[in-house]
Amino acid sequence: MLRSCLRCVLALLGLALLLAACGPGEPEEATAPVEEEAAPETADAGKAPKIHFPVTVLDLGVVGQGQTATGAFVVQNTGEADLALERAKGS
Repeated sequence: MLRSCLRCVLALLGLALLLAACGPGEPEEATAPVEEEAAPETADAGKAPKIHFPVTVLDLGVVGQGQTATGAFVVQNTGEADLALERAKGS
């Protein structure tokens, strides 16, 4: 019974995170921006995409059983080449 309940809670949390990634809304205050530089795929090695997350923490508060929580993460390309996001999924 406890395992079944834990699985349901984890499944709901995963669904909430997925909805948070897709839903509209204003971004929350960030604790620290995260930037990662992607490898260039073009012949011009000087130009590369650069991914930036101005918000790295999304606090959905307490979500009761049967309730839905939504939020959004903003992804910015601050580099000099196109940024492609492929196979993105929530954890």
